[in-house]
Amino acid sequence: MALALFFVRVWGVPERPNAPLGDRVRHSLLEVLVLTVAAIPVGLPTIMSVTMAVGASQLAKKQVIVKRLTAIEELASVSILCSDKTGTLTLNQLSFDVPYLSNKGNTTTNFEGTGVRYTEQDLLLTSFFASEPGAQDAIESAIRGAAQERVTVLKQRVEQDHHIPGYKVNNFIPFNPTSKYTEATVTDLSTGKQFRCIKGAPQVIVRMVGGHDEATKAVNDFALRGLRALGVAITVDEAMTKFEMVGMISLLDPPRPDSAHTIQECQKLGISVKMITGDQQIIGKEVAHRLGMHRTILDASKLIDDSIDEEALIDRCVKCDGFAQVIPEHKYKVVELLQKRGYLVGMTGDGVNDAPALKKANVGIAVEGCTDAARSAADIVLLAAGLSTIVDGVKTSRAIFQRMRSYALYRIASTIHFLLFFFISICAFGFSLPPILIIMIAVLNDAATLVISVDNAQISQRPDKWRLGQLLTLSAILGVLLMIISFAHFFVAKDVFGLTTLPEKDNEDVENAGKLQTIMYLQISSCPHFVIFSTRLPGYFYENAPSWVFILAVAGTQVFAMFMSIYGVKVFEATAIGWGWGVSVLAISTIMFMLLDIVKVAIIRSWSFELTVKLYPTKSRKALLEERVAKRVVKERALVNIAKCRKVLYMTMGLVAWRRRIGYVPSIMSASVPAVPAQGKQSHSKQPQQPQQAQEKQSHLFPQQPQQPQYPQEKQSHLFAQQPQQPQHNNIAKGMSAKQLESFTETTFDVREAELWSAGQTVAWLKSLQYPQPVLMSFWNNNCDGHLLKAIGQNVDSCKEALKSDFGIMDVRTRTLLAVSICGLFETQSHGYGSSSGEQLPPGYTEF
Repeated sequence: MALALFFVRVWGVPERPNAPLGDRVRHSLLEVLVLTVAAIPVGLPTIMSVTMAVGASQLAKKQVIVKRLTAIEELASVSILCSDKTGTLTLNQLSFDVPYLSNKGNTTTNFEGTGVRYTEQDLLLTSFFASEPGAQDAIESAIRGAAQERVTVLKQRVEQDHHIPGYKVNNFIPFNPTSKYTEATVTDLSTGKQFRCIKGAPQVIVRMVGGHDEATKAVNDFALRGLRALGVAITVDEAMTKFEMVGMISLLDPPRPDSAHTIQECQKLGISVKMITGDQQIIGKEVAHRLGMHRTILDASKLIDDSIDEEALIDRCVKCDGFAQVIPEHKYKVVELLQKRGYLVGMTGDGVNDAPALKKANVGIAVEGCTDAARSAADIVLLAAGLSTIVDGVKTSRAIFQRMRSYALYRIASTIHFLLFFFISICAFGFSLPPILIIMIAVLNDAATLVISVDNAQISQRPDKWRLGQLLTLSAILGVLLMIISFAHFFVAKDVFGLTTLPEKDNEDVENAGKLQTIMYLQISSCPHFVIFSTRLPGYFYENAPSWVFILAVAGTQVFAMFMSIYGVKVFEATAIGWGWGVSVLAISTIMFMLLDIVKVAIIRSWSFELTVKLYPTKSRKALLEERVAKRVVKERALVNIAKCRKVLYMTMGLVAWRRRIGYVPSIMSASVPAVPAQGKQSHSKQPQQPQQAQEKQSHLFPQQPQQPQYPQEKQSHLFAQQPQQPQHNNIAKGMSAKQLESFTETTFDVREAELWSAGQTVAWLKSLQYPQPVLMSFWNNNCDGHLLKAIGQNVDSCKEALKSDFGIMDVRTRTLLAVSICGLFETQSHGYGSSSGEQLPPGYTEF
């Protein structure tokens, strides 16, 4: 483009046709060079660097240290955050809780022991032997502190080592993630007897003592209360090979008060938080529940299970809310699997073994109190504990990213506008600005936008990334529109007001030509510059006010350009245009800026990934689009097919919800539904006797319902409608019809996906309602597909296949539970319909 301008300026449309060729070449080279330098966004790297540097300073004030500036962009793009539980989601302030104490003599062959239990002092003293002196670990500190507080022989002890009056520690093996226990070899100085003490993960200690059901139950009870457990054992033979369970230590690590709120905030920001813990899976589920997360915690050992397909494993990692029994190697595997699905992953860590995972993650975050190795491998170092510090860092990084994006959008648009306008104006009309005015536009506008680094940016509610297709398209459209607006000014000034474009020194229109150049300078300086107030937001410009520093900087440059244009400055080759032209140009630029803002919002809101693939096709984008379309088609087909059996889903889920609200009887049912039989009492109706095989199958498919509480007769009166005593068949005849049941369930309850998981538990309650199977069958025949009805007469597996083939329900869990529930409603047995010549109803229907 520069060469084309040079040849056009010298031989095509020369500014000075009568000047010597050498002068024209020299003047044209200077003009083209200045135009090229002004068009190149030389300030882009500087402003980007300044913005990130200022942002890094802001992050440091929030206790987030950035080791490399590009990590700011990556932190803004993180979509999954894997956070350690201890110290980040919890306080890491462990306190000693009520322990489990085992019987003495409980060897591998005698779990009951002598009947004399170990004391709390025995448990704490043994665990003290197996604790590392001077360790900063929270578990070691909690155990040693409790032991020194409660064990008599340790109360006067002040040394930070294993020196204990009456005992000598001969050898100590520290904890490592592989063995998951610490061990000490101790000599009792009073007797000379040696023994080994171990302390570690409960499952490891239970395995070392050969199994212990009572201790395992205690660990599960601790886990249900969210307590961490540590097993303690001691050798009881001279060879020091047979271990005996001393007990289980329970430690309470309460969640941080702000963790639950912070996790919700992360979800609002489009970040999925996954909890990483080395505790048992059941403890992880309880802690996740307390933090407001789902209980879908994956056992980390499955991450290295070669028998599981990798794609299925990735799906599990994406859908779960955390990982339990994690060792550092598992962290690396988690990051690797999530990255294969295209997620940008942030990982926290503090130990030496966490370094590979921190290095592998898109953003490695070293938490407070981390080791030097973790700090070296991480991209970001936290100086304060808690997840809220990370969230503050994410918000700040997204604000920084928005500032960089807004400047890039503005600068690309203004560059396109600048080049297109001058290329066309020079080639077609021989019009250009003096080099000094071109330099003034570039310098003043870039100088003003330097303060964008402190602008009030709007934080995105989804992970940010450079969407180059949208950025380039929007910039190009805004640049072309700016060019059209500039040419509109040019033609109005030239054709309407008669200003000339080719000044000559001996021409009386030199002043008019100078006015045209100054008018276009003011227009090109103001209108694109106003656009930065639009590009700083994805929405309308007034939705978030800019900072006062930014407003003053832009206003200052525009005031300077306006007064220079109104009064003229010979040094800058600017001719005075007067207040009329100056105010008019600025007013029109303001109106055009508002119109451009509307165009910008319309483009952003109508943008889609499909449009990106059409405009900027690549193999990876096409493949991703095909995958999305295929998933969308399968989902829509499944929704359409599920709608076919929506009626029975309403019925089933309505009964589930009604069973949960056992104290609520709707008015539509109060006169027709028989009272629920009390536990242990037989119903007056005569139920058909089922074979023993069918009863066994029922108990396998449908777990026994929890026993309902027994109420006194006076309390039952307000829970259940009093029914007149009459034969049971009359009650059934007066029960709800299929239509009434359909109306009741549709108007009273919503079908929620979460309730499908308990759909298999409806049978016991349904039977207690005494609904006759002909009513259910009529309901099913009128509202559902007949193929599934045929499958119901066979078994659960055939029902599952029908749900998959005829209804398109692909999720295995949903399909299984729904099939179990439907088969249970019709009391399906293991055999089929009978002969192929004539179909008959499944057993049980004809008995009514």
